[in-house]
Amino acid sequence: MSRIPITPLILLAMVASCKGVSEKGGKWPPKDFVLGLQYTVVKGEVRQVRKSAKIFADGLVVYREADTTLRSRDGKLELPVYSRMCAYGMKWWSIRDLTRLLHDAPVLELADPAAAPPIGEETHLIRFHVTYMANHVDVVAQNQAVGLLNRVLRIVNTFLPPGHGITMPNMAGEEMEHHLQDVPVVTDSVAGALKFHEGWLSEHATNPALLLDTFSLACAAKNWPLAENCVTVLATSRPADVAALREILADCKAAAAEKPGG
Repeated sequence: MSRIPITPLILLAMVASCKGVSEKGGKWPPKDFVLGLQYTVVKGEVRQVRKSAKIFADGLVVYREADTTLRSRDGKLELPVYSRMCAYGMKWWSIRDLTRLLHDAPVLELADPAAAPPIGEETHLIRFHVTYMANHVDVVAQNQAVGLLNRVLRIVNTFLPPGHGITMPNMAGEEMEHHLQDVPVVTDSVAGALKFHEGWLSEHATNPALLLDTFSLACAAKNWPLAENCVTVLATSRPADVAALREILADCKAAAAEKPGG
């Protein structure tokens, strides 16, 4: 096998099980390697983050999908609810292969591609960012992924759950062989996703992005104390968002109260 399975319903051992994955040392994978992908669909004034993937130097892969977005009343703060997800830890040789393949692509030559016209009424966006060896690449593609970006996305997708991954509509190219075996299935469970995020947050208690993701899941799960705690911690790093977060929380509570058993 080439990965260590972790499912969202396994609680405290999730992140810990990935420690020490990069046990062989050497140049690959770089110790500062972090990769992120986010797929967003824009229709009119509404932005919906649909998919997210994060891969870390220790082999941890977190793949998430969202159908729902929580929005502040003025629409300026939009938070995806990542209710479908899976997480797993790659063996050291798999994260080594990924980082070497990306470097050889070469990922450091990526630049923002030319934007293509919208597909119907929708605009499709993919943001790709990677950091390693003190290099940083952050690009956004609109409605198409061609050339080097196409190759980079196709490489990353071979390390994500089979049948999922992050692509543009009609993205061309032959299907590449998947690099991993026995990847856990993507599970649709707000409770399971929230448990994973709570465990993840226990190791990164002040990370703003993780706090926002946990907040939106806590609201969806009606875990009001956890949602309140996220807002309290975010008041230090994201003070400008506190009022909007409290609006979202109040609206979620009101919606829950209107439903039987809410």
